[in-house]
Amino acid sequence: MPAKTTKNRQTGTRITVGDAESLGHDPAENAWYTICEDHNTLVGHPTATLARSHASDPAGWCEICGDLWDAKQKAGDCKIIGRLVKLVNEWGGELRLVSEKQYESYCDGSNPEYAEAPFSSASLGIDWEPKLIVYTARVEWFEIIHEMGHVFATTDGAFDDEIDEEFDFFGWEFLVAKRVKGNLATWIKSQSDYCVTDPEPDPEEVKQVSASYIHTADFGCLTTKQQTEMIKERIRHAVKRGTVRRTPQGLIPVSVR
Repeated sequence: MPAKTTKNRQTGTRITVGDAESLGHDPAENAWYTICEDHNTLVGHPTATLARSHASDPAGWCEICGDLWDAKQKAGDCKIIGRLVKLVNEWGGELRLVSEKQYESYCDGSNPEYAEAPFSSASLGIDWEPKLIVYTARVEWFEIIHEMGHVFATTDGAFDDEIDEEFDFFGWEFLVAKRVKGNLATWIKSQSDYCVTDPEPDPEEVKQVSASYIHTADFGCLTTKQQTEMIKERIRHAVKRGTVRRTPQGLIPVSVR
């Protein structure tokens, strides 16, 4: 069987799949190979199925492809954060990028109103009154959106569990992610550990979703259908709260401050 070379959609590199003999390799070592022609990297396999499956993900086995893919992803994330900066500015706030060293000054206790995000992967926090969100370079864009919810989708102050129910702005977060062209599959995956328990579910809202909807679970424990149902229900809830508006252009997340 002759080797076949195609352009990979993920990285844009030329990937060849072929059996050992057609590629000039010893079949006693590996029967099949996947080769990144652009970076002269190859990986051997016992079966054609494995060779073809590897062709779809060169970033997983070609080191240079992996580095290029990471850079591409980071560039995409930077564009999303740039759109978030613009949106926060439109709402009268500030999304401030600082170094790790600079961030320490926000957490030294001199400003009792500053609150750190407890579950962020990096340094991230807010000062609710001036609509300020502070973050470092390692923070993910979907984590920023969550803190934006505390600042712009609530009117009673941040991180007050009795007043500021995060579940209230879950649907708002989804629409913000959509507005800034974030990858919605990435956003959904990032919510896996999000507790979607509604302590006081609205009976009327519950009637609008199927019996498969779960009000007490982590988001990642729900099926895809349940996740979709929950997001739709939370968007309806956000419309009722006034954090999302229906417009001729569609559902638009807004600031309530």
